[in-house]
Amino acid sequence: MKLAAVGFMPHEIAVSMEWTRERRTAFCILANVPGSAISVLITAGRATGRAQPQIKLQEAAKAGNIEAIKALQNLQRTNRFNELVNNMDDDEFTP
Repeated sequence: MKLAAVGFMPHEIAVSMEWTRERRTAFCILANVPGSAISVLITAGRATGRAQPQIKLQEAAKAGNIEAIKALQNLQRTNRFNELVNNMDDDEFTP
Protein backbone atom coordinates (compact mmCIF):
# COMPACT_ATOMS: atom_id res chain seq x y z
CA MET A 1 0.00 0.00 0.00
CA LYS A 2 2.85 2.39 0.80
CA LEU A 3 4.38 1.89 -2.64
CA ALA A 4 1.02 2.39 -4.35
CA ALA A 5 0.53 5.54 -2.25
CA VAL A 6 3.61 7.13 -3.78
CA GLY A 7 2.60 6.17 -7.32
CA PHE A 8 4.28 2.85 -8.01
CA MET A 9 2.60 0.68 -10.64
CA PRO A 10 1.84 -2.99 -9.81
CA HIS A 11 4.81 -4.31 -11.83
CA GLU A 12 7.11 -1.87 -10.01
CA ILE A 13 5.75 -2.99 -6.67
CA ALA A 14 6.33 -6.62 -7.63
CA VAL A 15 9.91 -5.96 -8.69
CA SER A 16 10.66 -4.03 -5.52
CA MET A 17 9.54 -7.02 -3.46
CA GLU A 18 12.28 -9.17 -5.05
CA TRP A 19 9.89 -12.04 -5.71
CA THR A 20 10.35 -14.82 -8.23
CA ARG A 21 9.19 -14.16 -11.78
CA GLU A 22 6.16 -16.42 -11.29
CA ARG A 23 5.10 -14.63 -8.12
CA ARG A 24 5.55 -11.20 -9.78
CA THR A 25 3.41 -12.36 -12.70
CA ALA A 26 0.67 -13.65 -10.39
CA PHE A 27 0.75 -10.40 -8.40
CA CYS A 28 0.38 -8.28 -11.56
CA ILE A 29 -2.46 -10.44 -12.86
CA LEU A 30 -4.34 -10.18 -9.56
CA ALA A 31 -3.66 -6.44 -9.40
CA ASN A 32 -5.68 -6.09 -12.62
CA VAL A 33 -8.64 -8.15 -11.41
CA PRO A 34 -11.26 -5.75 -10.02
CA GLY A 35 -12.20 -6.68 -6.48
CA SER A 36 -9.22 -8.96 -5.84
CA ALA A 37 -7.46 -8.48 -2.52
CA ILE A 38 -4.37 -7.08 -4.24
CA SER A 39 -6.39 -4.70 -6.41
CA VAL A 40 -8.25 -3.41 -3.37
CA LEU A 41 -5.01 -2.86 -1.43
CA ILE A 42 -3.43 -0.99 -4.35
CA THR A 43 -6.52 1.18 -4.75
CA ALA A 44 -6.56 1.90 -1.01
CA GLY A 45 -2.87 2.78 -1.07
CA ARG A 46 -3.35 5.19 -3.97
CA ALA A 47 -6.34 6.81 -2.27
CA THR A 48 -4.42 7.21 0.99
CA GLY A 49 -1.44 8.65 -0.83
CA ARG A 50 -3.60 11.28 -2.50
CA ALA A 51 -5.89 11.97 0.45
CA GLN A 52 -3.38 12.69 3.21
CA PRO A 53 -1.53 15.54 1.45
CA GLN A 54 -4.81 17.02 0.23
CA ILE A 55 -6.24 16.97 3.75
CA LYS A 56 -3.17 18.82 5.05
CA LEU A 57 -3.51 21.33 2.21
CA GLN A 58 -7.18 21.81 3.06
CA GLU A 59 -6.29 22.41 6.73
CA ALA A 60 -3.73 25.04 5.71
CA ALA A 61 -6.30 26.69 3.43
CA LYS A 62 -8.85 26.77 6.26
CA ALA A 63 -6.26 28.48 8.43
CA GLY A 64 -6.06 31.26 5.84
CA ASN A 65 -2.88 30.37 3.95
CA ILE A 66 -3.43 32.10 0.57
CA GLU A 67 -0.99 29.87 -1.33
CA ALA A 68 -2.70 26.80 0.11
CA ILE A 69 -6.09 28.16 -0.95
CA LYS A 70 -4.85 28.65 -4.52
CA ALA A 71 -3.19 25.24 -4.63
CA LEU A 72 -6.31 23.58 -3.22
CA GLN A 73 -8.53 25.27 -5.82
CA ASN A 74 -6.26 24.05 -8.62
CA LEU A 75 -6.17 20.57 -7.15
CA GLN A 76 -9.96 20.44 -6.79
CA ARG A 77 -10.33 21.59 -10.40
CA THR A 78 -7.98 18.82 -11.53
CA ASN A 79 -9.81 16.24 -9.41
CA ARG A 80 -13.17 17.24 -10.92
CA PHE A 81 -11.75 17.07 -14.46
CA ASN A 82 -10.26 13.62 -13.82
CA GLU A 83 -13.57 12.43 -12.40
CA LEU A 84 -15.41 13.63 -15.50
CA VAL A 85 -12.92 11.93 -17.81
CA ASN A 86 -13.08 8.67 -15.84
CA ASN A 87 -16.88 8.64 -15.99
CA MET A 88 -17.14 9.31 -19.72
CA ASP A 89 -18.51 6.63 -21.98
CA ASP A 90 -16.33 5.41 -24.86
CA ASP A 91 -18.69 6.90 -27.44
CA GLU A 92 -18.05 10.38 -25.98
CA PHE A 93 -14.48 10.21 -27.23
CA THR A 94 -15.41 9.68 -30.89
CA PRO A 95 -16.38 12.61 -33.15
